[in-house]
Amino acid sequence: DRVFSDLTDALQRINPKPLEPRVRNLRDALDDDIFFIEIMRDASWILSSTCLVICLMGIWSTIALDTRSRQKEVALRKIHGAKRWDIILLFGRLYLWLIGIAAIVSAPLIVLFNILLKDWARSNFFLGVAELLSPTLPILGALLLTALIILLIVGYHLHQVLRVKPAAMIAKE
Repeated sequence: DRVFSDLTDALQRINPKPLEPRVRNLRDALDDDIFFIEIMRDASWILSSTCLVICLMGIWSTIALDTRSRQKEVALRKIHGAKRWDIILLFGRLYLWLIGIAAIVSAPLIVLFNILLKDWARSNFFLGVAELLSPTLPILGALLLTALIILLIVGYHLHQVLRVKPAAMIAKE
């Protein structure tokens, strides 16, 4: 006891302010890491939703402008005997090309992001998480979601264009 009190007195003369213990247990460290991962997940959902809404608005306005500006062309094609399927293919080919280009551009970016995420997980000792991450599902999900959104928007606007009577369109011009 005497040695301990002498040591305490010597330490107080060197540093009169008491030191806080810096001991952390594993549970506290993991709680901080899990909290950080949950924040990142929530932020990624918010940013993804915002990006999706902005993309939807851009796709909607582009397709609306394209279909409205080509109403006269559609009317003339209907007068000359074009079937519904011919008009659908007229617009569909363009947007299928756009879906293909989006797939070609986005797939390598998703794979690169996945590689970076795996490296980050390994460097932070999340080995189990690093092995579960596969880029296949995000690539397929993004492509299917993009294709579905574009097809729904194109279908809606094509329905609006196909409802226009050719005689009324020509008379208006």
